[in-house]
Amino acid sequence: MISTGLTSDDPTAAASDNGPDARALDRVVLLGGVGAGKTTFSARLAACLGVRHIKRDDLGFPIGSQDYLDRTTTEVAADSWVFDGPPYFAETLVYPRATTIIALDFERAVVLRRVLARTVKAMATHWPSRAAWEWNIFSSKHPVRWSWTTWAERRQQMADLRINPIVTAAEFIHFGTPIEAELWLAALGAQAT
Repeated sequence: MISTGLTSDDPTAAASDNGPDARALDRVVLLGGVGAGKTTFSARLAACLGVRHIKRDDLGFPIGSQDYLDRTTTEVAADSWVFDGPPYFAETLVYPRATTIIALDFERAVVLRRVLARTVKAMATHWPSRAAWEWNIFSSKHPVRWSWTTWAERRQQMADLRINPIVTAAEFIHFGTPIEAELWLAALGAQAT
């Protein structure tokens, strides 16, 4: 079920009785565990809204470096954007500007299936151009293992964020299944046409 502070059994009614309200989606942050589909969903949402898609992984490395923080500050100064993941080390820069936070809070099996599919695709298309640890499923850095071991922590972080004073002004939209997210996005896209 989608939760926005209001209770609704209809996945297309996240922001109002008539479906999602694109006007309220000025600055959006996507949350979810490894493999939830944050980058894919945020790219589609940004395209639907006609706003900038900020890819966290493109802001500089290491995450939390001064370059990363400077680029994050510049990106979120814009009037409209979709940020494709939790802004680690930049929470105080991003969350106060966010008008909407969307949580892709899918079950562990769903996320794991997505990470496995992504891994198989990457192995088929990028082998051997990636670092050796990326192919070693037993490595603590491998996305499959990382997804499995951090799933509960990410889920708790999403729940904790709802009551964090830094984001109390933002609308919080919670999707518990991929179909809820897809229906909501389709309803938003229907408004745009």
